[in-house]
Amino acid sequence: MVDRRKLGKVAQDNGFAFFEYCVNNNEIKESKNIYYVSEKDNKNKRDLEPYYKNVVIADTFKHLILYELSSYLIVSHGIRDVLPSIMHTQMRNNHTDIVYLQHGIVAMKKLGMNGNSYSGKIRKFVVSSEHERDIFIRNMNFRKDQIIVTGLARFDKLNDASSNLEDKEILLMPTWRDWVNNSRATFLDSPFYTNYIDLLNDPKLHRVLEENKLVLKFFPHFEIQTKYKNEFNFSHPRVKMVRLGEETVQELMQKSSLMITDYSSVAFDFNYLNKPVMFYQFDIVDYLHYRGSYVNLKTDLFGDVTYSKERLIKLLEKQAKNGFSYSKHQIKLSRRYYKYQDRLNSERIYKEIEMN
Repeated sequence: MVDRRKLGKVAQDNGFAFFEYCVNNNEIKESKNIYYVSEKDNKNKRDLEPYYKNVVIADTFKHLILYELSSYLIVSHGIRDVLPSIMHTQMRNNHTDIVYLQHGIVAMKKLGMNGNSYSGKIRKFVVSSEHERDIFIRNMNFRKDQIIVTGLARFDKLNDASSNLEDKEILLMPTWRDWVNNSRATFLDSPFYTNYIDLLNDPKLHRVLEENKLVLKFFPHFEIQTKYKNEFNFSHPRVKMVRLGEETVQELMQKSSLMITDYSSVAFDFNYLNKPVMFYQFDIVDYLHYRGSYVNLKTDLFGDVTYSKERLIKLLEKQAKNGFSYSKHQIKLSRRYYKYQDRLNSERIYKEIEMN
């Protein structure tokens, strides 16, 4: 039973990528029953339609029965994504083994879990390199036999389509800060909101976009879109807000020539395509206080790091003039985060599950 990302609101990420691999593989499809848990109003309903026989609607009687019969819960965010709602307050009573596909490469964001999370039911946890595996063993007390170095399922579907566009696209994709989520007033007064609304409305940014024929696509985190999407107001034609369901994260990354993020693991997906990333970390002190990182955010990242809007705009202009490339040093830094770049990650994950 493969997970419904963010409680079935969208069908993306590693859960959906691995589900597609399984149901499109005739040998697997003939020998295993694979189901994807979704809400009725899924934002990516059209992507689920070809697989309707293997999609189960959350909290239906069929969902309850399949959960009781399942051998594995295969999740990318957490087991609430596959559990019937009645089980959400008693996850400790889950009796089914878990394969954790992960949300992204773990490096810049500390996780609140360990090898005994979910009552010790995690049998396999996916990582992309020995470097990442060591983080889990050293910092989160995972056993070596729990960690599988396969690469993320969604990496298999990544392809660069940026060269096909006349106007180059820039993807601005910040991560979520749970410490600014107390109320609307708290959010609107937060450095997160004030910095991004200031950047998106900056005339200097608009000039750079116009002169270099660039389109900036702003794609806030799922949680931000759910609660505060209407708070982001800007009117320049080269600055666009991408709402949930309009384009998938995968589509946005494939079409973009440059990514601007902060601490999000999507930076690793973009870098996987050998495209440059810039890190805008204006609130690094708060981030390290509330969340923390397993790597040095000043020395271990494979892109330019900046803490000010002015510097960010200058770096963006420089990248546009240089044709969106990154240095040999940055390429070297990135290599520690991937063992494989061969589009066989889902196959390796499936084989590890079978071996278990």
